[in-house]
Amino acid sequence: MRYLIIVFICSVFQYASAQKVPRAFKNESDSIPQFQFGKIEYDSLLYWNKKMPKDALLVDGLTADVDLTFDIDTSGKIENIVASDYSLRVSKEFIENNPASILKRLNDELTLEAKRLLLLTDGLWEPAKLNNQKIVKRIYTTIDLSAYDERLNGSQEFLDSLHKNLVYFHLATTDVTDNAYKQRNLFKAAVRKMKEKKTKLAIVYFLQAIDFNKNDINSYYNLGICYYRTHDVQNACKCWNTGKMLGDKDVEELLKKYCK
Repeated sequence: MRYLIIVFICSVFQYASAQKVPRAFKNESDSIPQFQFGKIEYDSLLYWNKKMPKDALLVDGLTADVDLTFDIDTSGKIENIVASDYSLRVSKEFIENNPASILKRLNDELTLEAKRLLLLTDGLWEPAKLNNQKIVKRIYTTIDLSAYDERLNGSQEFLDSLHKNLVYFHLATTDVTDNAYKQRNLFKAAVRKMKEKKTKLAIVYFLQAIDFNKNDINSYYNLGICYYRTHDVQNACKCWNTGKMLGDKDVEELLKKYCK
């Protein structure tokens, strides 16, 4: 019998409990790194951009925790990612019927996926401050890869956010390898972020949507607009030119006006 595993990405920021805030952090302006759009948006971004390794999809009831330690630099970018710990949980039957090399490969693949997901947030962080000065700060997060039924135990606020992003639970039964399904929902989430004026977040969603369908002229058109809004004219024009090559006539006016 074929089992479908849908991954629930639940980030748990534990840096506050893992290490006490230094005594130097005493001014009202002092802070630790924060995702610019909040924890709910962070969880949603990782959840809808997951690409579960094919080997993991064949394992019934697989869950895994991956602890990633990383620096947030003074510009809000991620540096020096290290997988500090991981915990892979599978059935006793699976362990008995598969060599240790299979488990190691699963660990390696899941760790790579956790790092890829974290890097989607690169540049979207508010850096730490000490005495009103931006500083580099090392933090960690746990990315929890759990079976489909476990994700329903998430907070109501997180579940509501998934609906808000126009991604509905009845679609979650679709095979996660269905690229058209993934692309549609990522595109819808991106458009929602545009409407909410969360342009940098929309860029991440559009890029991932294109990754599933590199011929989607609507994603290139809107991604170009997002880049232009962030004053990245070079990438905006690149997106519109790609759309033109794919047959999108609507970008011709934009190219003439903004890409001389």
